Amino acid sequence: MQRYWPSACTTENVGPLVIHYGTDCPTSVYQYLSNKIELSDSHIMKTKELTKQVRDKVVEKYEAGLGYKKISRALNISLSTIKSIIRKWKEYGTTANLPRGGRPPKLKSRTRRK
Repeated sequence: MQRYWPSACTTENVGPLVIHYGTDCPTSVYQYLSNKIELSDSHIMKTKELTKQVRDKVVEKYEAGLGYKKISRALNISLSTIKSIIRKWKEYGTTANLPRGGRPPKLKSRTRRK
């Protein structure tokens, strides 16, 4: 089956793929691939903790019957973050930040106040 691409559509051979892109392309694989690259690059940097309200919203949507992917798309949060929030909620019954491990402080709080 042969497809006919509009004249404004450009084709590019990339290995075994033929990428069609342009303003009138019926399937713009180029835009799809470039969007995928932008998404993957945005996850390289560390992000701040989510607020308690956002974590509560995740649990609320989960209890309402939404799946992980739908919650992820609705709140624009990564799927792994959604899974870890719900896992922590199931295990500990809270969405609050739990204390982290680490080296104990050298000074006691009383000594630090002096």
